[in-house]
Amino acid sequence: MDGDLQDPPEAIPDLWTRYRDGFDVVYAIRASRPEGPFKRLAYSAFYRLLGLAVSIPIRRTPATSV
Repeated sequence: MDGDLQDPPEAIPDLWTRYRDGFDVVYAIRASRPEGPFKRLAYSAFYRLLGLAVSIPIRRTPATSV
């Protein structure tokens, strides 16, 4: 979650609830990005690299159900 309030702080209670339900890692996925194609490409590249660097799967697309 970005610290500049780009992401809604209202999502924090839902994330906290999932954590208290026993999940070790909780994170949110944006359903859409209003940025242009260059930034979307850069975000995609970042998350692909992040996925290679960590031991947990990083989902890059919105989940169909929660």
